[in-house]
Amino acid sequence: MNLEDLLNCKTLPKKDDLTDEDLARLFIKYKGLLKKIERDKAFWAATNENLKRAYSKLDELVEERTIELKTVNEQLQQELNKRKRAEEKIKEYSEKLEKKVLDLEKSIIERKRAEKRVTESERQYRKAYQRVDLYKDLFAHDVNNLLQSIQSAVDMILVNKDSLDQRFSDRMIAIIDVQVRRGKRLVENITKLSEIEDKKAFMKVVDAYSVLIQSIEYIHTCFPDKTINIKVDSENKELKILFNDLLSDIFDNILLNAVLHNNNEVIQILIKISKTQENNRQYNKIEFIDNGIGIPDNRKNAIFKGIYRSGKDKIGMGLGLSLVSKIIKKVKGDIRVEDNIKGDYSKGSNFILLFPEGN
Repeated sequence: MNLEDLLNCKTLPKKDDLTDEDLARLFIKYKGLLKKIERDKAFWAATNENLKRAYSKLDELVEERTIELKTVNEQLQQELNKRKRAEEKIKEYSEKLEKKVLDLEKSIIERKRAEKRVTESERQYRKAYQRVDLYKDLFAHDVNNLLQSIQSAVDMILVNKDSLDQRFSDRMIAIIDVQVRRGKRLVENITKLSEIEDKKAFMKVVDAYSVLIQSIEYIHTCFPDKTINIKVDSENKELKILFNDLLSDIFDNILLNAVLHNNNEVIQILIKISKTQENNRQYNKIEFIDNGIGIPDNRKNAIFKGIYRSGKDKIGMGLGLSLVSKIIKKVKGDIRVEDNIKGDYSKGSNFILLFPEGN
């Protein structure tokens, strides 16, 4: 049996199966194994020692790193706390800032509203001042004319008091009566003009034809000594318009101006009533065509705005037409003036009034 067979045996061989040579080789092999085991033991002992030192170093490193991480973590936590407090402060400041911004916005809005109210008040005061100034000029001028007419009639009565006859006396009294009525209407017109500018008049369906006939009768009463021919050209006597209680003032003003500003012995006034459409809306159209002194082109718009000139141009008709224009514009109507004969204003005027149709 050789050494390899011996090592491969699964059972312990018998002594007689081994030769001296086998035992010698076995012994040598045994010695070799012992040396190898010693070397392995030394290696593993050194390895274990190295591992111990490595583990020890690792523990030290882990401990150091743990301390470092703990320190970093504490610092990070402190930083987080600082950041949290900073964020809370920022939030607090933001809320305060937002509140201040809202207060500032409210203050700005309130200030703008106050400025708007002040501006509106200034506009209203300025408008009121202009209105009062206009009324002052108009009232002073027209009242002065009225008083002059009354004074002239009184002077004529005094001069002829010893030879007064009933006809002359009645004529002077009629002149005084007409001027007093004109003065009363002047005061009424100023009050109405102020009311029209301050608020809207109540709208309703009005029988305009009947109101027009009443105004015509009123004009004849005011001027008993004048020859006034007023003709109404209308297809029918049914004329309903959407307006207010001031319609009679409209017609009275137009007719009064047609009579007052007419130098002819026979005053001719033609009133034409028709229907028309402008800006896709149906209107009742009433034209007052007279043979008076007419209105120059450069004053056709001014007469509806109460604009006056000084001296001889102050003819005293602006208040009535200003009132008329304001009333009509309030009810979505319109008024304009044209020449009776196109291109020649001196042949009379044509006042055109547009009223929304009443239902």
